[in-house]
Amino acid sequence: MGSHVAAHLLAQGHEVVVLDDLSGGFRENVPGGASFVEGSIMDHELINRLFDRHSFDYVYHCLLYTSRCV
Repeated sequence: MGSHVAAHLLAQGHEVVVLDDLSGGFRENVPGGASFVEGSIMDHELINRLFDRHSFDYVYHCLLYTSRCV
């Protein structure tokens, strides 16, 4: 889901930074042109550094949660 959002934003000319811990996805899904940072949203120091460095105008948090009943 996040890769589609990132690709759409890139197509509109936005600068895109993708943060992902790759626990449920693959690096290959990050669209070309996006900056990729491997890490967790739980890493507060990393988040602070990213916000300081990029001065984001918008942040999208795309979480895909699946559950399975057995």
